[in-house]
Amino acid sequence: MYSSITHILVAICLVWAMGACNQTPTSKEDKKNNKDATDTKGMEAIPSTLDNFDVTYYGRYKGQQTQLNLRRYGTALSGNWWKSDKEEILLAGGLQGTTDQFQLELTNLKGDKVGSFQGKLGEDRGVKGFLKITNTDSVAIDFLPMARNVKMFRIKLDDMRSNKVSQNGKRQISITYPQILGVENPDIAKRVNTMMDEYFNANTWADSLEKGDKDFKEEVRYDITQLTNELISVCKHHHLDKNDGHTLFDDSHGVTINFKRGKIYELRDLFKANAIEALNKMLLARISKSCNNALTPAILDKCKMKGEETTSFSLGKGKITFHLTERLPYQSRGCGYLRLEYKDLRDFINPSGPLSDYLYDNTEKK
Repeated sequence: MYSSITHILVAICLVWAMGACNQTPTSKEDKKNNKDATDTKGMEAIPSTLDNFDVTYYGRYKGQQTQLNLRRYGTALSGNWWKSDKEEILLAGGLQGTTDQFQLELTNLKGDKVGSFQGKLGEDRGVKGFLKITNTDSVAIDFLPMARNVKMFRIKLDDMRSNKVSQNGKRQISITYPQILGVENPDIAKRVNTMMDEYFNANTWADSLEKGDKDFKEEVRYDITQLTNELISVCKHHHLDKNDGHTLFDDSHGVTINFKRGKIYELRDLFKANAIEALNKMLLARISKSCNNALTPAILDKCKMKGEETTSFSLGKGKITFHLTERLPYQSRGCGYLRLEYKDLRDFINPSGPLSDYLYDNTEKK
């Protein structure tokens, strides 16, 4: 297990003092004088129309209220349907050509096919169609988007700690990570807490204590931000020292979770599909400028974000942080820690995504 940490140590070493935490917003004067991708004029070309979404729906199935979470990326559709409080069904499929007609397969959590759902995406953003469970008749169902709930529900947290020391006392791992409390659906709460546990790897790192051939002290902690009544973002901080106090590794990652659905958000959930390229242009320009334009195009290319990414960003009050330090050479790590304000990304943001809900709650109501 320690060999894996050794690879990490060789590949990753960030000192925050190098400038990771000294990123400052571009001033109005800078924007006027610098004609690069950080200029917000580049965002004006992004159309406001949206072809992707991530929406929660409610409908009735055989007399019972059920919930549907549906994602669209281009023509692909996927999501979750809670057939009952205890039974969750996975959906996957897509649109038929350029129409609003869709065909989805239903599978249980074990991966067994259990039925199908075919229908149409309505102009009112509703979903209508016929659900067919294996060996039963088709049932017509009409899903409507969940009404926006602006009342804040403050989540409760508990700290989980894992502290391990090697038998010789010269190697130590200390991990602190969150567990959520008070969520109405215990099954969703269990799923989210399992995600947290897996994300922090609290039960696997202890192998390094006895198998490692070097002395070290590893500390992992977190910061957590709740933005809406169902959205939290967790920033994980690593700090790894030699026993002589020399820092080997200091870095961070993020994960953003909907704690009412039990799902982790991807970057493309936050931003319009056609805005990822423009977002990358902005990020690479910031990174290059921070490193005095000394990075080669090949190195900068490694910093490009993909829509499917889940751990290279975290959300805060008024800003999003991109954690791209591991993609840069040792001497340039600090340039990969970027904070951008939502107001500078407004034209990029998916109006059906979680950030839109946050901006609506904190901006449009005022």
